[in-house]
Amino acid sequence: MPEELKTGHVTRAEAAAALGVAPARINRWVQDGAPVAVRGARGHSAMYDLEALKAWRDARARPEGSDVGLSLGEARARLAKAQAEKWERENLRRMGELVEREHAIYEGRTAIAAAKTKLLQVPRQCVLRGLPREAEVVIRQCIVEALRELGRWKSVEDAEAVLEEMEAS
Repeated sequence: MPEELKTGHVTRAEAAAALGVAPARINRWVQDGAPVAVRGARGHSAMYDLEALKAWRDARARPEGSDVGLSLGEARARLAKAQAEKWERENLRRMGELVEREHAIYEGRTAIAAAKTKLLQVPRQCVLRGLPREAEVVIRQCIVEALRELGRWKSVEDAEAVLEEMEAS
């Protein structure tokens, strides 16, 4: 009696037939880390422990941390959806409709700095247009207070609260 039959090992073709997959799939699984009971040598086929192969396949179909009832088909559907979303984001970025976060932050800070500089020039411009010199100090104080208030805002809700307060008064 051959040694393989005593130990319960099967050939690639037998394993594929028992698991309902093509023999090439067994080769891909082995490349992905599936267990091989006896490595094949020149002229000898590799042998597989069918139970170990089934356990490996089942464990791979339900990765740790995922839903216990997740089937291989559901996992593939999730993967396909994630890949589609990734490509959609990439296409939007390439078309210029989506920018990198760092770029948006840089552009936003640049715009804020320019606005601050322009606002701080307003008191002087008012004096040059005929307002009394004393008004320059008051206008500057109002602008600085407004800029400090804007600097404390951390969210859209902060801005909305100030606008509601202004509307109420």
